[in-house]
Amino acid sequence: MSGPLTFLPSLDTIRKWVQAATVIAIDHQGTAVTNEQFKQLQKENRRLREELDILKRAAVLLAKR
Repeated sequence: MSGPLTFLPSLDTIRKWVQAATVIAIDHQGTAVTNEQFKQLQKENRRLREELDILKRAAVLLAKR
């Protein structure tokens, strides 16, 4: 083979890109929400709920003092 090699993404990689970029909803401001953004929001929401639970438990412990 002569010349530079061309590397192309696999079909599975392209499929994942398309799935991540697919619009699954429109928010209340009319902005498109992709599957990837939705997953990130779910992850952030889960983290925030855990933090809130920790803060609530700390408040209970501090109130008992």
